[in-house]
Amino acid sequence: GFSRLAGGDGACSGRLEVRQGRAWATVCHGHVDLKAAQVVCRELGCGTAVAVPAAGHFGAAMGPLWDGAFECNGSEPLLASCARRPTHGQACAGPAAIVCSPYTGFRLADGGSGCAGRVEVEAQGTWGALCASAWDLRDAHVLCRHLGCGPAASLPPGGHFGTGTAPGPLRRDALSCSGSERHPGECPVALLGEPACPPGHAAAVNCSGGCRGRGDPAAGAQRAPPAPSWPSRAGSRRLRLAGGPGRCAGRVEVYSEGTWGTVCQDAWDLPDADVVCRQLGCGRALEAPGSERFGPGVGTLWPGAGGCSGTEAALWACPAPARRGCRRGGGAGAVCSGEHWLLRLAGGSSSCSGHLEVLREGTWGRVCANDTSPATAAVVCRQLGCGTGGRLVAVPAQGSVPAWLGWVRCQEGAPSLWRCPSAPW
Repeated sequence: GFSRLAGGDGACSGRLEVRQGRAWATVCHGHVDLKAAQVVCRELGCGTAVAVPAAGHFGAAMGPLWDGAFECNGSEPLLASCARRPTHGQACAGPAAIVCSPYTGFRLADGGSGCAGRVEVEAQGTWGALCASAWDLRDAHVLCRHLGCGPAASLPPGGHFGTGTAPGPLRRDALSCSGSERHPGECPVALLGEPACPPGHAAAVNCSGGCRGRGDPAAGAQRAPPAPSWPSRAGSRRLRLAGGPGRCAGRVEVYSEGTWGTVCQDAWDLPDADVVCRQLGCGRALEAPGSERFGPGVGTLWPGAGGCSGTEAALWACPAPARRGCRRGGGAGAVCSGEHWLLRLAGGSSSCSGHLEVLREGTWGRVCANDTSPATAAVVCRQLGCGTGGRLVAVPAQGSVPAWLGWVRCQEGAPSLWRCPSAPW
């Protein structure tokens, strides 16, 4: 194809790149708008565009820059069909970012108001209730704010507002919102390893901005603390993990004085990464890699990191170590326990062949070949940047690596492994 999204959680979010000869060129922020993003999402089979984040949201450009801007009316079948205009040497502010979502609508039903009720989502023109098994307060905060209902006030037990009339089982999509998203469609979504939803166990929420339904509060409701402020920031400073497979693994970057900068590797260690993970709501640090994992990044080096004890509330609360210069350069990284969605091919002759392994709760485990669909190979290869096709080979298990999953049933064109149903973890 002509376009792709790279550096995000899957094929449906990331930096916008377009094919230029045999290479992929990065499109600059400001050279696409929401109409162009809608065309891209539709072309990639990723639903609808829900956000065009700030420049560099998914990390720095990895190749040449595309010299031009796209002007779409939103109805084009392909980005290549959109009109183009020259940029006249306009400086590139950073890579354009796009977030697509399979969901075209969200609502709360049978709660007596638009701000309380059963959580329902619309996908491919059909409404269905969401399972409560993976539903949590961060997801609820994002949904409530999106509906104009303030932060979430409480989470009633699953099924509190009924299950609705939609045919079929409850949707077992597991949202993984950080709390900073403006639209719930921006949240990473997984089906992989999610168990079948217990009958009647539909997600429910009472938002703070509307009248609560059926018992105020519901018996057994989980009370919400004040809505978190994500991503973590202090004044004009912000923190993120960039260039990784998700929001909880990547290169540490700090926004200060109007620009994003990387962190020096020289004194970087696990306690520093632990502060970053906790500050971003991503659990504990599993690793504190250097630039060899997520790249060195671009921009100025942020000097105030590398001396944390591990108990600080924010990275900028750590005492800055005394140093002269930065011998190893930027690119300090963090892999957090809250990032469950990592995959790799291990034990092969290259990074594009080997045993399929996924990270779960800090431990790598293999995917069994049992009844795994042939299309799964193509989905994995695409997600890892290893081409558009692949094949599965059943190999007898060796060593002590656990088996995490089986019966992975990806369909042709699935945007990522995380969107494929499987047997439970």
